[in-house]
Parts: sequence; C-alpha cells; structure tokens
Amino acid sequence: MNLIKNHKLEVALFVAALAVRLALFSFNFSQNDHALIPTIKGDDGYYELSQGIMNGHGFTWATTEPFTPNPLRPPVWPLLIAFFVKIFGSYWAVFVFEIILASLIPVL
Repeated sequence: MNLIKNHKLEVALFVAALAVRLALFSFNFSQNDHALIPTIKGDDGYYELSQGIMNGHGFTWATTEPFTPNPLRPPVWPLLIAFFVKIFGSYWAVFVFEIILASLIPVL
C-alpha cells in the first residue's frame, strides 16, 4: 500500500493509459464484430510470424513451401507472442500482456 501512496502520479498515469487503451480496443473490437484476430492483427506481420513459429515452419510468414525466413522483423517479439499463445492457448493472453506493457510506457 505504501508503494501506491508514494507513487500516486505513476499509478494514476498507468490507470489512465490502461483506461484509454481499453476504450479504444473496445471500439475496434465492436467494429470487427467482436472477433479478436482481425482486431489485433496488423500489417506488421507479427501475427503471421507467430503462426509460422507455432506451426513449426520457423521464423516465416509464408503459409506454403518454401518457408523462407523473414529478414524484416526482430525475432524476440514473435517468439514471445507464440510463447504466450502456446502456454495460454489464446491470443487473449497476448492482448492482456501487451495492453499492460503498453500502459506502462507512459509511466517510464
């Protein structure tokens, strides 16, 4: 409890950032007919890379052979996404991790 009292500004900033992110996500989620994958999938290719890793094709976003490695993205983030999906069985776990992590950025 002392941690919260001593860091009121940081906690308030985190809560505000979390609230804004959740509000924007809920708007996007409703616009995508409450489907998670179209809501979180972007043009960056991280979803496709995590799918390639989970399907055993390696660090690629190709869905058919040859499975050539993707040279454009660093490997840690897609590996982390694939890890969370493999452990928890859903991209909802990735969403929770990312929204908490992203809400900590304004505190930094």
